Amino acid sequence: MALKRWGWVWGPALAAVIVALLALPPAIPSDTGWLTALGVFPSLDYTGSRDAHREAVEQAVSTQQRRLGERRLVDSVLAVARGARAVRSSDGSVTVVYEQPLTRDSARAWLEAAEGEIALYPAASAPGAPVVVALYSDPARWSGKPSQEYWQGPRQLLSAAESRGACVVTVDLRLRRGYEEAWSRLVARDASGHRVGRFLDTCALYARFGAPGTAARWFVPALASWWYYRDPLAIAVQEARRSVRRGDVAREEQVLPLPWSGAVYWIDVGCLHGSLELCSRWAGFGASGETRWYYSYGRYFSRNQVVGYLLAEGTPAQFAAFWHSSRPAEAALTEAYGRPAGQLVMSAYAHWYNVPDAGGPRASVRAVLAGLLWAGLALAIAVAVGRRRQVEA
Repeated sequence: MALKRWGWVWGPALAAVIVALLALPPAIPSDTGWLTALGVFPSLDYTGSRDAHREAVEQAVSTQQRRLGERRLVDSVLAVARGARAVRSSDGSVTVVYEQPLTRDSARAWLEAAEGEIALYPAASAPGAPVVVALYSDPARWSGKPSQEYWQGPRQLLSAAESRGACVVTVDLRLRRGYEEAWSRLVARDASGHRVGRFLDTCALYARFGAPGTAARWFVPALASWWYYRDPLAIAVQEARRSVRRGDVAREEQVLPLPWSGAVYWIDVGCLHGSLELCSRWAGFGASGETRWYYSYGRYFSRNQVVGYLLAEGTPAQFAAFWHSSRPAEAALTEAYGRPAGQLVMSAYAHWYNVPDAGGPRASVRAVLAGLLWAGLALAIAVAVGRRRQVEA
């Protein structure tokens, strides 16, 4: 009888420990495990092919094709910029090219917005690169039915900027219906009523600081994939200069496909709690390859926020030193700003987000010990009473 009683007491606990040891992975859960198959952990691998060599070759071919297409497009835009369908700023640093049915006055409105956007950025001592904005408006450009087209937002053609001597931005004006909210973010007005653009993004940095060096490649190649999901760089620069309503990482929720699934953005939380290593990791310094993972790896921060903070808090000379540095990004930031790169990243993110608390119930050490004491006493009494009843029986 006693053995059965102890079996019922310790059996479930022992079984739970064994199940936990077998089920819980020692590190990052694999997307091939049975827990993923059951939906307990979402699939974490978004790279598709598992043949690393084949994947690398396909990626290289795709990149070269994209760059070739961009260079051809840049050459075409620069040719038009030398013709009659172009309006230029007084200093020649910004040119807007347009096509039918757009008018010259409309093009000048976009020119004003582009100049207003560049003015948000501090000026460097050395001259920057010219910027050309190409406005698409000719309906003949439809490759199929207009109802089948979708708007991709402005494109900054950066790969051809250095070799062609100009940074080109394309803005598609043909499709508006269904994208009103996205359109409203392209051009704003300042307190004086002047237009301020939000479409140049990295090209505005080219306009102020010229072509980037090795260090800035940490930021430049990632821009295209960040624009759709994050605020434009112009907004980050403006927000970095003023107080904003900060979000609480710990209290925001991510909707996952299964009710028992969850996400703990521990890199975001750890960074805000002071881990410079996690801040550097999420900022993308080094070649960790952790951008493959989504759930539980971070979601809130963006590199636009880091660059906006660097522009707002540092001097133009400091940012220019980083922008033109031939060293890796982490070392270049530390050298230019005189602070560890992870600390700069943490300060940048802390401008937009609160340091989250640990969450869950809290208790002092004394309360925990008292609870364990009372639990032990209750268990001892239960065992003693059980033995006495067995003897009496």
